[in-house]
Amino acid sequence: TTDSDEPSSLAPVLSPSADRPERWDSACIANPVVLKPGPGEDRWKMWYYGNNGNWSDGTVGFLPTGTSGLAESADGVRWSKVDGPRADKSVFGPADNVDA
Repeated sequence: TTDSDEPSSLAPVLSPSADRPERWDSACIANPVVLKPGPGEDRWKMWYYGNNGNWSDGTVGFLPTGTSGLAESADGVRWSKVDGPRADKSVFGPADNVDA
């Protein structure tokens, strides 16, 4: 949104959590999928990939990792991230243990 809180086609609707480096999506977000509210629901849902700038082995990389998050919106324009149940606040992600 712009300073006047009016939606702008030039402004991103969701940005990395750069001010929260502990979050899984602090460096980049990508590949959003938006679902309109279903019967009995009042919120739009946006599922998206993200990355904190590093792979699990510490290698720097900004490609999506399979870690996913959720954002919700009442109007489909203004979005709020939903903290997930994982320690890094993601909704779900790949297991570090390949046998899991």
